[in-house]
Amino acid sequence: NTYKTSRGNSACAACGPCSTGYYRSSCGGSNSGSCLDVNECSAGTDNCHASASCSNTAGSFSCRCNAGYYGSGTSCTRCQTNYYCVGGATRSTCPTNSYSATGSDARSDCQCNAGFGGNAATGSCSACAA
Repeated sequence: NTYKTSRGNSACAACGPCSTGYYRSSCGGSNSGSCLDVNECSAGTDNCHASASCSNTAGSFSCRCNAGYYGSGTSCTRCQTNYYCVGGATRSTCPTNSYSATGSDARSDCQCNAGFGGNAATGSCSACAA
């Protein structure tokens, strides 16, 4: 701990380190200072993937893959054909008899396969009459 002596008396205030993710706002005199949250997102000290969003939390931060991607947030993969990714850790498969393009970010991006009609977003792709 670092100690500072206040003016006019011998009182000291402890100016110890803050917990990880916090910084000391000030210290001196009889003021021990406050530990304030570091916004790792705006400071650029987060480790979020380029295709992820950073959210500041108390003492830390979290990462979430953007729509069209899936993964941990520190690693994001572009959504592959026949899947859609709303963002976050998981990807979803297009309904039976439908497909989607790479990077799809909503179930509504799924389209019925050739020879099938209906609405892929609701999961109703049926074979067309011959």
